[in-house]
Amino acid sequence: MYFMTLTKDDRQAIDWIGDRYSHGSDLKKILESEEVKTSPDADWESDLDITYHLPEYKAWELKEIVEEGNLDCINLGSNLAQQLTQLILSIV
Repeated sequence: MYFMTLTKDDRQAIDWIGDRYSHGSDLKKILESEEVKTSPDADWESDLDITYHLPEYKAWELKEIVEEGNLDCINLGSNLAQQLTQLILSIV
């Protein structure tokens, strides 16, 4: 199991990317899939941070999307870039 915590700003960045590049939509689809667990009351639009619990195969899917998209439009110093990079580097 892999974990990633995203802020509201991180999720808004994914939405913004999704409107311009397909990998943003693909990231959101993975994070909102049934296999990825969050707290029961987690809401994408919430102001609260959300921790995602990804099974290994979903982590690999996320890695492929990020590598194909080269983190297009993501500020490389942002929390989102750091969270995605940390997750990708932790996959064994």
